[in-house]
Amino acid sequence: MTPVRIESSNIIRRLHWLIWFPFLAAGMASGSTITPDAVREEANRFLERSFQGQGEIRIQLGDLPDLGDLAGQDREIRFRPMRPLDRRGPVSLSVEFYADGNRTDRRSLTADVQVFRAIPISTRRIDRHQMIREEDLALEIRDVRTIPGALHTLEEALGMRAVRLLPEGKPITEDRIEPVPVVSRGEKVMVSLRLGSIAITASAIALGDGAVGEQIDVRNERSGKRVTATVVRAGLVRIELIDGAGGWS
Repeated sequence: MTPVRIESSNIIRRLHWLIWFPFLAAGMASGSTITPDAVREEANRFLERSFQGQGEIRIQLGDLPDLGDLAGQDREIRFRPMRPLDRRGPVSLSVEFYADGNRTDRRSLTADVQVFRAIPISTRRIDRHQMIREEDLALEIRDVRTIPGALHTLEEALGMRAVRLLPEGKPITEDRIEPVPVVSRGEKVMVSLRLGSIAITASAIALGDGAVGEQIDVRNERSGKRVTATVVRAGLVRIELIDGAGGWS
């Protein structure tokens, strides 16, 4: 499928997965007559509601279970997912039949559900730890139920870096990108430490890479003590101490 480029300002707004319901009832009124067509109609309606707002929905119901003595009776139908709806593969539903508020019977039903929407994909090879730029991305329509963690917009990936090699045409997912570190392992950094009204600064060596807001270990150049610090910006980290410096300085 040929990628379709869309300007960032026109990208669809971020959508939120509605992935799991402890219990949901399809809107079939109590007293309706149970038929195979009625069960199909309500199952489709339930799945459309469950995936509403996530993209173009395509549903293919599996074989209906034998209704047996239920056929022709007046019942309310309710559906309950048997596993989280964000998992790959067929959707498994518990089909439950109620009369006067009491469950009288249940069946199982499976359905193949596809949800298509535009997601960011790589338009060229992106090497490990390479920063992602606008020219590296395009939007392409994909079935997102087969791509866990797929991003919604180009902006979510821009300025990030690839965790591993991304071949051309690869969907950009949450686990394939990370913030670009502003502090690198082995780099000399300044440590900011505040004890009450006293501000202390010291020099340390970063023991790992870190982006703004991430925590990394640093080692005091003078004492050799190792502590965890939060990256503030390039060359600066902050230590939060509660019970004194603990031999840091």
